Amino acid sequence: MGLLDSPLAAAIDLTHKFQHSFGNDTLSIGLNWIIANTPAGDVIVHDGGTGGYRSFIGFNKTSNLGVVVLANSQDAPDAIGQAVLTGKIDSIKMVVTEEVTLSKQELTALTGDYQLAPNFIITISEAGGRLFAQATGQQKLPIFAKSKNEFFIKLLKRLIHLIKIKKGK
Repeated sequence: MGLLDSPLAAAIDLTHKFQHSFGNDTLSIGLNWIIANTPAGDVIVHDGGTGGYRSFIGFNKTSNLGVVVLANSQDAPDAIGQAVLTGKIDSIKMVVTEEVTLSKQELTALTGDYQLAPNFIITISEAGGRLFAQATGQQKLPIFAKSKNEFFIKLLKRLIHLIKIKKGK
């Protein structure tokens, strides 16, 4: 946060400087740090996860407030960290995604390759009455139905929208 003098201060400060906009006036990125312009001041954060563990680190230089949130679950701790940094801790709500059951026919209709970028494809397959998603270069993971075209990965707590286009695919 720049509270202590350090030989690395200039390099660290550079990582928090604007590099690219996300298309609006309130969100941008530095060198792998997200910068959110909020009424409480600029909130600078980074998050991530692997193997069912999630992390969030962020700070607000205006209020001299920093927070680290670690979770040994698939639940992303971002909302907690953001609420602390923006003074809205009372707004935290737990959201539980309920799984619904789809027929084998409904599941099979969604199988195929979903190209998200030139070199990034998510392959959706069906086995044993369940759908699986495998992104380019990553392991195959089971996905769970929230609705007929919305699925989530319990390990990552991310929502996937599968939408049929072109001849029913």
